[in-house]
Amino acid sequence: MKIKTDSFKSIIKDLEPAVQKSSEIPILSHILVTNEFVQSYNSKIGCHITTDLFNEIDEPLCIPFIKLKAFILGTTSEITEINIDENNMNLKSGKSSAKIPYQSGKDFPEFIELIEKIMVSNKPVTNEICEGLKLCSFFVSKLKNIEIIQGVNLQSLRVQASDGKRIAMYTFKEEIIKINTVISIDFIKALKGSDSIYFEDDKIAIGNDNTIYFAPTIQGDFPPVEKYLPQVKSYIKLPIEEMRKSLKKIGDFSEDGIELARCTIQFENGIEIKYQGQTAHVKEFFDFGGKIKSKGFKLNPYHFEKLLSYCEKFSFVSVDSFDILYGSTEDDKFKCIMSLEKI
Repeated sequence: MKIKTDSFKSIIKDLEPAVQKSSEIPILSHILVTNEFVQSYNSKIGCHITTDLFNEIDEPLCIPFIKLKAFILGTTSEITEINIDENNMNLKSGKSSAKIPYQSGKDFPEFIELIEKIMVSNKPVTNEICEGLKLCSFFVSKLKNIEIIQGVNLQSLRVQASDGKRIAMYTFKEEIIKINTVISIDFIKALKGSDSIYFEDDKIAIGNDNTIYFAPTIQGDFPPVEKYLPQVKSYIKLPIEEMRKSLKKIGDFSEDGIELARCTIQFENGIEIKYQGQTAHVKEFFDFGGKIKSKGFKLNPYHFEKLLSYCEKFSFVSVDSFDILYGSTEDDKFKCIMSLEKI
């Protein structure tokens, strides 16, 4: 077989969210390759891609994802040959080659019937749900032993998430769907803006004609988030773009690896942002209206940058012994509060 490298790379990237890389169990760490589709499943989310790239394969193959990914994404040349013998998938690209052992995929479960049931039996719901899920997903907990706060709670009128330090809520104007469930963060990360989203009892599916992700939903209720949102009477104007530029000057913040990291923000001479020995200044002065008792705070820079990205108006609120940074979109559809750790 000869396969276009770009097409192969695209498939690898789409399959990756649904592969459990640390597992030795084939169904979780391998992909199923057939002459009609490829598939992966990591126990939380599955991916099914309809493709004719492998239309010359006679029998389904179960292939280790990590080894395949390392070769495919590591080559810049076209894949000139794929040859399958009794034990290996042999790939050749330019001067590089790889032997990737495989297992028979005959006993590997196929999910096509499940997917068809979800997507044929139900009407797709609005993209507004996708927007709400994505916005709230930035404030999901990373605690692996508490499953309910590893996802985003979807209700008929709102989407909400909380990890104990942050609360986010996206409200719909009217009831979109009669449901109350928690959707895994792994599934939300696979969402794209153009995807349709389907619900079937305790299952969910998203995708287009070729690439479909599916997952079980988590049953369980979140506490009523709106009870914990502070009452805000007035807002202050933060120099949002200046603060975002300053954050970017001192660090390219991403979600991974910085959960325990903190940047400090001080308000004495304009705004001063410090992170790991680096300092950036925002010289613009503004009136806090007496809301801030402390001269500065410690914040997770990734979550702070996200708050500045999506919110348009802000307020500092004191509740008991806590100081809270409150952010909201102009129309109040999306709201988020963050507890502040004083310097």
